[in-house]
Amino acid sequence: MGNDFYRRNEQIVKAGGAIEPAGDVYGWYLITQQYYERYRRPVMHTETNNIGTGAEEAPRWLWRSSSTRG
Repeated sequence: MGNDFYRRNEQIVKAGGAIEPAGDVYGWYLITQQYYERYRRPVMHTETNNIGTGAEEAPRWLWRSSSTRG
């Protein structure tokens, strides 16, 4: 199974129902771990992008989107 991870994937639902991007609160690793536990299939990080930031942020985003943060 492949999954894509973008900064806009994680959302906050505010009072009144408004939805806005949360950034990377949980991150790719924790979300992917939940997919694996549910489906018990190999998971591949197929696409990522930190839309709205400059190229200087790309290495940090790649690290954050694939880190276990532990």
